[in-house]
Amino acid sequence: MKLRYLLFALMACALWSCSDDEETFESGLTPNAFSFKPVTGGAIMYYQLPDDPEVTGLYVRYNDAFGQPVTRSASTANDSLLLTGFNEAKSNVPAQVYVQRRDRTESTPIPVSFSTEDSGPVAFMKSVQVLSNWEGFTLMYSTPDFSEGLVNVFYLGVDPQTGGPDTVLISSFTLEDATVDETINFKVKQQVDKPTVILRTEDFRGNRISEKSFEGVEFLEQAMMPSSEFDFYCAVAMEEEYEYSGSNYYFHQHIGPDVLFDGDILGAKAIEYNGLSTFVAGPNACGPDPFPMYIDCRKERTIAGVRMYNALYADCTQQDYQWNGSWGHAVMMPCDVTLYAAYDDGDTTPLAEKNMEALDWKRVSFFYQDPDLANAARWCPWTFPNAGWEAGFTTVEEMEAHGPEYMEMVVSAAGQGNGYRYMKIVVNNTFNAAGDPWIAGDCHNDAHMITFTELEVYTKKD
Repeated sequence: MKLRYLLFALMACALWSCSDDEETFESGLTPNAFSFKPVTGGAIMYYQLPDDPEVTGLYVRYNDAFGQPVTRSASTANDSLLLTGFNEAKSNVPAQVYVQRRDRTESTPIPVSFSTEDSGPVAFMKSVQVLSNWEGFTLMYSTPDFSEGLVNVFYLGVDPQTGGPDTVLISSFTLEDATVDETINFKVKQQVDKPTVILRTEDFRGNRISEKSFEGVEFLEQAMMPSSEFDFYCAVAMEEEYEYSGSNYYFHQHIGPDVLFDGDILGAKAIEYNGLSTFVAGPNACGPDPFPMYIDCRKERTIAGVRMYNALYADCTQQDYQWNGSWGHAVMMPCDVTLYAAYDDGDTTPLAEKNMEALDWKRVSFFYQDPDLANAARWCPWTFPNAGWEAGFTTVEEMEAHGPEYMEMVVSAAGQGNGYRYMKIVVNNTFNAAGDPWIAGDCHNDAHMITFTELEVYTKKD
């Protein structure tokens, strides 16, 4: 009895299989009904399906660069389909097109073929250069439209645990369209003499595409430029000076551009003053049409970069960041900054009197963090109120143990020629408040103010 049921089941399966194989139809389309355009990492297929209400779409089946089967689908609402999954440019890639009806039956396959262009990772590897830079190196590359992929950047360094050689990951970044030369700067913390830089690319499916090594990359040395050798100007820089001495407490507040160059990279004078000692600019020092900050190096110099330091939150009597209707240390801290540079124009007019926007500015670097980034991940976490109402430092020793907080914009050494004379710093945006919602909710920067406590300019070491 059991054998009879088993035989019946096998016969039913066979009949179903034969019936299923026969449930195909002729679409009436020929390979000429489809056209293809090679694009980055694949091709675009253009089509026009039959004017039949029973037809709902189509499928395209082919094998990708790794020999894995791929199925791409599209509906009658569209007239094109992107075919992806390729690395190096290919010609005459075979594929089969199937038209689908509402009852899920498929047409007999229509054979087609298409060509592709190099993917983003392949184009990156073909164009990338590794250039010497300040205490590190610069990647310069270009990628075509529709580039996607991941680049992992390593160098051959030292394993801190064993002291032996180690491949150290510096960074990973995603590829985007960069039809003109894109540059990314990297600094290496370890003291390594002319290391080997290793680049590895992947697609977003986790497949490694390629790897390339660059041996003997020389790091350039930089030095901080004395503030006496350059001029600084910001049209909306604030200047305030007042002092109060009472029976119970004393405070001294000093706001002005000179604070940027007093060497206090921690903001430690706030503890001595029991009040603020920092730089503040505004209104409209950031935002859609901000007043920039300008630097005149007085002659052309090879610029290495610029650093901006945070005044660490101190437990002071007078620690009120409130100007022109804006309130809160955290919401005045820059998170989106662009650095521009210009060559010598032979003019000796003071910055305050000169039409600086008439210069031929070149974008040379930038810094960006999301305005709503978690406070711990920000370049300046120790601000009020983000650090907490009672988290202010009470001694200089505590500040020194914590260390400085700064953001840096590195300028590539390549392409500077004899160097730049002028720099322009544009703050595009500041952070939003984080931390205690009760306090953060009161913080706002409607006047587009900015603040930081120290500015350093770095140039090529003589």
